[in-house]
Amino acid sequence: MTDDPENQGNDEFEFPPTLREKLSSGHPTPSVPAEFSARLLASAKVGYALRMRRRRIVRWSAVIGSAAAIIILSLLFLLPNHRSSPHLAQAGDVNHDGRVDILDAYVVAKAISTGGKLDPVWDVNHDGVVDQKDIDWIAAAAVNVTGNPTGALPQ
Repeated sequence: MTDDPENQGNDEFEFPPTLREKLSSGHPTPSVPAEFSARLLASAKVGYALRMRRRRIVRWSAVIGSAAAIIILSLLFLLPNHRSSPHLAQAGDVNHDGRVDILDAYVVAKAISTGGKLDPVWDVNHDGVVDQKDIDWIAAAAVNVTGNPTGALPQ
């Protein structure tokens, strides 16, 4: 080895000149035609450009997809829930599940029979009192198939 730091670890300079000459003469370096070399380089550049383009497409697709997911989730959490808005509540939907069914009539009947607190909104026939007539109105609306629950209900 030599004391030169640039050549440390490079054993090529340790070979005697005659050995180097014999080794290099036994394996001549083939010459590559310039045209072949140019075509090979051009093909490699095209392949590299395609791989880079695909990587950019995948990277931007991931960015756009993530941004879209963030926007959608933000809208879901930030927009008001219209279903729970009191001005959109359906008459007779006592338990606020979005439909008038027999469970709504049961809630009112149970509150009346146990002496529980009666909500004035439960007065669906608008006679000023929450009573059996309101239970009947809600039950009739729950089983009505005409599409207009208030049309054929007892008043």
